[in-house]
Amino acid sequence: MTTKQQSYALEDIAFFEAVKAAFDQHPGAGGRYALASLTLENAMGVDLARKSGFSRVEDGRIITEFVDRDAPVLRSTSHRTCRKWDFNGDCLDWWEPVI
Repeated sequence: MTTKQQSYALEDIAFFEAVKAAFDQHPGAGGRYALASLTLENAMGVDLARKSGFSRVEDGRIITEFVDRDAPVLRSTSHRTCRKWDFNGDCLDWWEPVI
């Protein structure tokens, strides 16, 4: 493990300890929320400042497509729920239930 990787690992440990403390303070939130890694989005090169995910359930799979934030599909949905957001409050992944 490189020094840079060790440094990131220590930062991650401190981060997850702080998040665990928040979940401990709010035990009801544990069943409603989870942390999500952006590893796949980063591997795909998704620019989350310009794009937002749009997820749907299909044949037992969760499928996420990334579209421009100003795309008509994001402006026209009416029953969508934010599934994943960043710490600035920007939605990274929307889900629209089948009604």
